[in-house]
Amino acid sequence: MPYISITTSKKLTETVREEIAKELGVLITTIPGKEEKHLMIHFADEQDMFFRGQRGDYAFITVQLYTAAPYDAKSEFAGAVCEMLEDKAGIAIPDIYLNFTEFPNWCAGGALK
Repeated sequence: MPYISITTSKKLTETVREEIAKELGVLITTIPGKEEKHLMIHFADEQDMFFRGQRGDYAFITVQLYTAAPYDAKSEFAGAVCEMLEDKAGIAIPDIYLNFTEFPNWCAGGALK
């Protein structure tokens, strides 16, 4: 189950949230074994964010994955997510950061995998 959390200083309308969620559902399939039907997304918009000592329009995206994914797939996914977020939310790519955390174990449905 991939989990994606997007924290941004920008206000995201419900329409933009839905567009981003739909696009993430497509993009997650670039990572082998990951599908939209298992994807959970969290939005935290209108957050106070400072970067380089200044308040501005920024985004930090955390992607949590059950099991490790190939570097090339993560690279393709990360680039596409940044481009999509620039297009949908109006945040410049140099102000978007994304990281991956991969876990060997994950509890889903009450069972540890």
